[in-house]
Amino acid sequence: MNLDEFWSVVDSARTDAEPTDEALVDRLAALPMEEILDFQERFDEVADAVHRWDVWAAAYLIGGGCSNDSFSDFRAGLIALGRGWFESAAQSPDNLAGHPAVIEAAAQGRSQAIFYEKVQFAAKAAYERHTDGDVDAFYKALAVREEAAVDRATGDDMGEDFDFDDAQLRQRLPRLSALFLPAG
Repeated sequence: MNLDEFWSVVDSARTDAEPTDEALVDRLAALPMEEILDFQERFDEVADAVHRWDVWAAAYLIGGGCSNDSFSDFRAGLIALGRGWFESAAQSPDNLAGHPAVIEAAAQGRSQAIFYEKVQFAAKAAYERHTDGDVDAFYKALAVREEAAVDRATGDDMGEDFDFDDAQLRQRLPRLSALFLPAG
């Protein structure tokens, strides 16, 4: 599964009436097991592409704080927004200030807009359908693939680190800061 096919699956799941994570599971379960593993590998690559301090700062603003686990949920949520919004946020996380869910969350004082933990586990759930619920089979199959992989990039460069204080956030993410930080 290449990147275009990955995004096609994600974007088509977003059009279903059911929640995106459930639609992803249904779509992935219809694929052969190897393609489900391919999807997970693309998912990890795409999520790693936004494992950056500026994106974490956006998650911090939108979520009213953001732990390591929450940042994984946020990156999964970015993927669930679809290719267009994902690429826009990857280019400049401040672009999320224009997303309707972010605008609504800011107006209503809600956090966790975009954070979508269940999307991270869609491929695992789909794989389990092929293995009659064997909860370990998915991770074992991924481990075998990882052992066979050569020169896999680790994605350790998160860009320039900075303090998530109000002044830095206002400078680096002015539109999101205007939505989520008190006037000052």
